[in-house]
Amino acid sequence: MAAAFGGMEAEAFQHVMVTEYSPGAGIGWHRDKAVFGQVVGISLLAPSVLRIRRKVGEKKWERVNLVAEPSRALPTS
Repeated sequence: MAAAFGGMEAEAFQHVMVTEYSPGAGIGWHRDKAVFGQVVGISLLAPSVLRIRRKVGEKKWERVNLVAEPSRALPTS
């Protein structure tokens, strides 16, 4: 389902990561390496806010908060 949402073939996924966070846990910034290309984020059990940023120019960042509702997928690239 994640591949279909991302408009990809399932075989195109190189890695899958599943992480369980306790309710109210803070999740710090992380960076997906450019070699992975497109990334798909899915929240399975509870709403989650994904804070996304990308560099624009030399010193500026474009930021957006995306709310992932349970069992919904969000494109992050």
